[in-house]
Amino acid sequence: LCLVAAPLASRAATEVNAAAATVNGSVVTQSEVDLRMGPAEAMLRAEGHTGQALKDKLAEMRGKVLQDLIDSEIILSEFQKMGGSLKEQFVDEEINRIIRADYKGDRKKFFSFLQRAGITNRKFREITRKRLIVQLMRSQVTRDTTPPTPEEVRAEYDRIAAKMRGEGGAIRIRKIFLPRRTEDATPEQQKAFAMELRTKLLQGADFAALAKDNSQDAMASKGGDWGVMERKYLKKELADAAFATRVGGLTPVVEDETGFHIIKVEAKEPGKVASFEEMRDQATRMAESHKRAQRYEKYIEELRKRAVVRTFRAG
Repeated sequence: LCLVAAPLASRAATEVNAAAATVNGSVVTQSEVDLRMGPAEAMLRAEGHTGQALKDKLAEMRGKVLQDLIDSEIILSEFQKMGGSLKEQFVDEEINRIIRADYKGDRKKFFSFLQRAGITNRKFREITRKRLIVQLMRSQVTRDTTPPTPEEVRAEYDRIAAKMRGEGGAIRIRKIFLPRRTEDATPEQQKAFAMELRTKLLQGADFAALAKDNSQDAMASKGGDWGVMERKYLKKELADAAFATRVGGLTPVVEDETGFHIIKVEAKEPGKVASFEEMRDQATRMAESHKRAQRYEKYIEELRKRAVVRTFRAG
C-alpha cells in the first residue's frame, strides 16, 4: 500500500470535487467522507462527547471512515478486474429500502437530505452501488470460513462477559464539583483548588462537609450525595474513574469541559453477566463474525499491498 499525504490546491480540489484520496486512480471525495460522518457525529454527541473530547473522537472517526472508503475502492478495483457487474435493479431496491427504513417512505425528506448534504441523486446512486458491490465481495471472500471451535466460542463468551461487567453495574457516589472558570478564578486556579480539596480528603477531612462548603452542583447541599447511579447515566470520564476506584476510595481529580470532579465511591455493584448456556448462541454468532472478519482482513491486506493510494489534506 503506497500512501502519500499531500496538500491539494483549491483549484485542483474543485476539479476532483474536494478529493480526500485517490485509489488506483479513482477518487474518494470529501463529500463521501462527510456523508459517512453525519451518523457518526450524531452517535458521539448522543454518547455525551463535547468540546475537545468530541473533536478528538471526530478526528479519529474521520480517519477510520476514510480508510474504510479507501478499502472499498480497492475492493471495487478488484471487482472490475474480475469483470464483475451489478444489476441496476439491486441498486433500486436498496435505495427504496433506505427511504423506507430511514425516512419512513418519505421521498421528499430523502431528497431534501441529499440536497443539504450537497450530494446529487446520481452520486448517491453511485455510492449505493459501490457499497453493494463491497458487500457482495465480502460475502464471496468469507463464505467458506470454518465454523468456530468450542474453545473459540468459550473465548468469545469470556470477552462478552468481561464487557458486560465493565459496561454495566451501578455505583453509590458522593461528588465535589468545581466549574472550570468563575469570575474570580481561572481554570488553572480551579484545578489547583480541586487538588487541594482532594489532599484534605486524603488526610481525613469529612467529604460531606467539604462538599457543602465548596461544591457547586445540584447535590452540594446534600453533602455531594448523588445516591446510587447506573453506569449508563454517568458521563464516560466520570464512570471510568469511579468504577476503577475501590469502595471507600477517592478518584483522582477528573477534568472535563465543564470543570473538575472529585468522586468518593461508597458502594459498587458490577454489571450482571448471563451464564454461558444463556449466551451460547450469541457467543457462537459473534465468534463466527470475528472469524469472517479476520479472513476478510487478511484478504484486503493483500490487496492494500498492491494498491496505489494518495491522501489529501482538506483545504
